[in-house]
Amino acid sequence: MPFTFRLESVLKYRQRIVDDKGRAVAVAQGEVARWNARRMELDAEINAYLNQHQSPGLKVQDLVAKTAWLEHLRRRRQELEAGLSLARMQLAAAREELQASWRDLEVLKQLRQRQELAWLADQETRERKELDEIGQIRSDRASRSIFALKRA
Repeated sequence: MPFTFRLESVLKYRQRIVDDKGRAVAVAQGEVARWNARRMELDAEINAYLNQHQSPGLKVQDLVAKTAWLEHLRRRRQELEAGLSLARMQLAAAREELQASWRDLEVLKQLRQRQELAWLADQETRERKELDEIGQIRSDRASRSIFALKRA
């Protein structure tokens, strides 16, 4: 009779949860990467704008327009930073959920392993007991046959 773990379905369910949480972490990491890419693009755009508009003789209208555009870019960067911060928080939360579900899975795996080891030890004890009984029966039969031979 092979070993059966009574909580095998729970173990499989927990494994599916860990897999799902792992996918959620991957999605969150992708989101963080997208926000980082957007931020880097905006930084490159800001640097390109600053490099293009560096001239010593600026008119007041050009200076006002440049300041307004830079303020717009700064606000966009703040929005991107807020989005990136939110994405990082979501990633941290997803990682915590993954870690918690992984711990639950590991507890079940350890329980399964302990129960299997106990089952194996019990099987070994039963086998030894059966072998001892067989040995005792053989010994009794041998002594009876020797006793019967001596009487005859």
